[in-house]
Amino acid sequence: MIRVTIVGAGHYARSIVTRKYVECPNCSLQGVISPRTCSERLAGTPLEGLPFVRTAAEWRELHGPPTEHDLFDLCIHPHAILPAMQPLVEIGAHAFVLPKPLATTAAGLGEIVRFVRDSGLRVAVASQWHYSMVTAKLREAVGSLTEPLCVEADFSQRFSSDQLRHYTPYTALLPHMAQILHSTGLWRHDPGDRIVKEDETATRLRIRVGSATTRLEIRLHTDLQAGERRRVITVKDATGRQVTADFLGVFRDGTAEKYPAIETDGCREQILEDNIAVMIRREIAGFLDGAAYLDLDHYLPVNAMLVALRG
Repeated sequence: MIRVTIVGAGHYARSIVTRKYVECPNCSLQGVISPRTCSERLAGTPLEGLPFVRTAAEWRELHGPPTEHDLFDLCIHPHAILPAMQPLVEIGAHAFVLPKPLATTAAGLGEIVRFVRDSGLRVAVASQWHYSMVTAKLREAVGSLTEPLCVEADFSQRFSSDQLRHYTPYTALLPHMAQILHSTGLWRHDPGDRIVKEDETATRLRIRVGSATTRLEIRLHTDLQAGERRRVITVKDATGRQVTADFLGVFRDGTAEKYPAIETDGCREQILEDNIAVMIRREIAGFLDGAAYLDLDHYLPVNAMLVALRG
């Protein structure tokens, strides 16, 4: 059994990922670490009632030294990763789930990679589209096309003013698009790729990428003040055929209101999947018995794509 400690207590921790851990049969929730959140914010969430501490040192006082069964899921923003990991490693922690992206600059990414490797840590990166059947179905459908010529991706939704204090277009939804493009094989970054920012504001980003090795053009769009939630990627080939993947799944209290879907040649197929639940099960299986999961080395090419897009 893996014992999971949630680090951070934002919306993702309180309302999304913790519920998936509760539903996973091979793990249990050990507690919460958050230096700033008041315990009242946990009321009515799966985190309510769990042992709650402010620091790694307090965690050790309460639970003793971490063992090989302790996993720390850092549900925090990229700038906080190293400040959160370092004191946990000092008390003996060695297994982590890290958020995506790890960093938005080459220097920041290099610092995290060195720390993880020098400390001999086991790390998974929480990038759900790596595991998703929607991604696999898109990869399969793209394989039926002739040479893909154009990819259009739009991942947008309205973020609250509080969320916009922490997120930028590079850390909110662009990492999702990068993971999907990498996992489907649609884009593997080459230093010769032509990257043009056609529109960039504090909440909006539009980028065009011309492949250095093929005729493929990729158009990426994300808007954090959009009136409509969109998670759509469309791939077109030279014959006019296209595949459209709608990655938007809507779940409330564990119940699906809308599933993702793939549309090819006018035929729409729903994908009955909760991708975050799938990710959690795969990560827990990896830490428990060595099954494959998205580790640091396998995520680095995706994060390198984000660094290149940020420029």
